[in-house]
Amino acid sequence: MRVASTPRHSASSGFTILELLIASALLSVLLVTTWACYATASRSMASVMGRFDAFMKVIFLRRTFITAVQGITPYEQANPKANFKGDGHKLSFTTLSAPFSIPSTEKAPTSQVNWVEFGSSGAGERYILAHPYYFLTDTVAKEKGKKEPLPNVKSWEFDYYDGSTWNSAWDFSLKRALPRMVRVKYTIAGDTGDVDDVVTVGLRQTADPARKTMQQANPFLGAPPLTPVPSGQTAPGIAAGTPPPVPGGMQ
Repeated sequence: MRVASTPRHSASSGFTILELLIASALLSVLLVTTWACYATASRSMASVMGRFDAFMKVIFLRRTFITAVQGITPYEQANPKANFKGDGHKLSFTTLSAPFSIPSTEKAPTSQVNWVEFGSSGAGERYILAHPYYFLTDTVAKEKGKKEPLPNVKSWEFDYYDGSTWNSAWDFSLKRALPRMVRVKYTIAGDTGDVDDVVTVGLRQTADPARKTMQQANPFLGAPPLTPVPSGQTAPGIAAGTPPPVPGGMQ
C-alpha cells in the first residue's frame, strides 16, 4: 500500500537581504550616472545659449555698422558738425541708410537721410545715436535723436584707411574727402566669455561735382517774380498769336 507524498514548499517565496542590497547598489549607480549626464548636458546647454546670445549681439552690431557706413554721403553737409568725423573711440557721419527705424517728424517726415554717431557716454557705455535732420542745422540738440544703448559692448576701436596707411582719426572738414575704408574692432561680453570681431567697410568716393551739399539747389530760388499780363495783351518777347512755351518733352 502506497502512502501519498506531501508536496514540499520552499521556506521563503521573496527576495533575500543580499539580493535587495545588490539591487539597491545597482539602482544607486544608475541614478548617479543619470544625474551626472543631466548636469553635464545642462552646463553645455547653458554655455551654448550664452555664446549664442553673444553672437546674436555681434551680428546686430556688424549689420548696423555695415548698413550705416555703406550709406555715408560724400557731400559736405549744411551743418558742418554733421560731416564725417571720427577718432579711435567715436565716429559720426551723415548716411542714406538708417541703422534702425527713426520716428518721422514734421521736419523730416519721410527722409531716409540721418546723422549717426557711434559713441560712448561718460560712464563708458557704448551707444548708437541717430537724428533725422541734424545734418541740416545745429539748432537742434542731437541728443534728442533715437539712441540705442549697447551695454554688452565692452570696447571698440575705429581706424580709417587713406589708400596707403590706417589712421587713428579723420575729419572731413579738414581733409575735404572721405577715407577709403573704415574699420572697427570691438568686443562683446557674453555669459561664458567675450567675443571679438573686426569689420571693415569700403566707402563710396564718387560725388556729383555740381552738387556741393546734401541739399538740392532750387532753380526757382531767387528768380524774379512773374509779371502778370493784363487780359487781351501779349507777354513781352512773345509775338501775337504764338502759343505759350511748353516744357521740354511735353506737347
